[in-house]
Amino acid sequence: MTLNWFFPAALSTLGCLSLILPAEAIEPSLPPSHVAQPKADTFKTRSWTPLDSQTDSQLNSQTDLQLAPREPLASSDPLASSNPLASSDPLASQGDRLAQTPPPAAAQPALIEAVTLNDTRNRLEITANGPLTYSAGWDRSTLDYRITIPNARLSPALTDLQTPADSPIRQVRLRQEDPTTVVILVKPGAQTAFAPVQQSTANALVLAVAEPGQSTAFVGAANWWRPGDPVPEIPLPSIPANRIVIVVDPGHGGSDPGAIGIGGLREVDIVSPVAAQVADLLAQQGMRVIMTRRDNRTLELSDRTQTANRAGADLFVSIHANAINLSRPDINGLETYYFNAGGQTLATFIHRSMLSAIGLPDRRVRQARFYVLRNTAMPSSLVELGFVTGAADAPRLSDPTYRALLARAIARGILEYVLQTFPQRLTP
Repeated sequence: MTLNWFFPAALSTLGCLSLILPAEAIEPSLPPSHVAQPKADTFKTRSWTPLDSQTDSQLNSQTDLQLAPREPLASSDPLASSNPLASSDPLASQGDRLAQTPPPAAAQPALIEAVTLNDTRNRLEITANGPLTYSAGWDRSTLDYRITIPNARLSPALTDLQTPADSPIRQVRLRQEDPTTVVILVKPGAQTAFAPVQQSTANALVLAVAEPGQSTAFVGAANWWRPGDPVPEIPLPSIPANRIVIVVDPGHGGSDPGAIGIGGLREVDIVSPVAAQVADLLAQQGMRVIMTRRDNRTLELSDRTQTANRAGADLFVSIHANAINLSRPDINGLETYYFNAGGQTLATFIHRSMLSAIGLPDRRVRQARFYVLRNTAMPSSLVELGFVTGAADAPRLSDPTYRALLARAIARGILEYVLQTFPQRLTP
């Protein structure tokens, strides 16, 4: 667990807010982090003024984090619920966030006449000769953004769209899935996030690249994996023989179990098997993998970064689980962190792979000054798999099948990054 915002109602009433930051993931000079059951000699708290009376810039300057602007959690956080335990299924209380419209009323399929990109290739428009309805979300097998349009046909004149490698939208594929269903698969660029699909007119749909701070499209709650669900396939890309060196860092260990969550769920018991499986999957694909620890030993932060720097690694991935106070089981979801531009691209690949493969509340890719990110000489990312204190996340994180899915999704994101970033070092 590396970063947590703690919003107890009692403290809000008193006009103060406690921010608790982890000793494991930051330098001693920065405020350590909160876990649900911290050791008294390891963690401490600081008092802050309430979020609704602070600007983001003040928070950023006080915490050394660069967080995208967001509305106060109590009033508009889509991941929070005022009564998360009211339903027996904590995931069901989140609601289905797949963008969709009511079933079509038209008897005749609409003819899709044009699928076009603007000059800067960051806006896709779909137009037809009649009203359109749709559903949209990330495709688990391809990592493409999938727009499904029922009661529609493609014009025979339309073809797939190809763009340069550095485009925000890399490729658009058009499919007539059945006689009355059109599927449009949109492949994003390395750091591209999409805003939710908009219906500009009854006959037109628009998919645009999200602006900084704008809400982004993600997998809806209906697609979130639950224990007992069928195990989705997460195919790994084929990688030619290579000498890419990857350091995988399981957070915490030894005398530091990390965050303690619902039912005594320990962070170290989640991240250790996930990291080991990530390393094994990468090795099977021809990567040279170094783990900062294979057993449950205590490691200093400097030991982790020195391992990566001395090995001359090409990239570094640190794996953690998040936590907040046990009084906030409504806080769940995936966060992925980076410090510099190289790390941002890596974090985006990993984050997008996990969202599309499994379905998670999307708490975004974020910039942070964590020690292991600032003190590694290669692109680095830190993944927070979910909240051990979350009513939705904790049961899934306790499940070995789910942890294996997480590992495979992380490995796929890393391999996709390698394919795009190091093509000259991959021999056929």
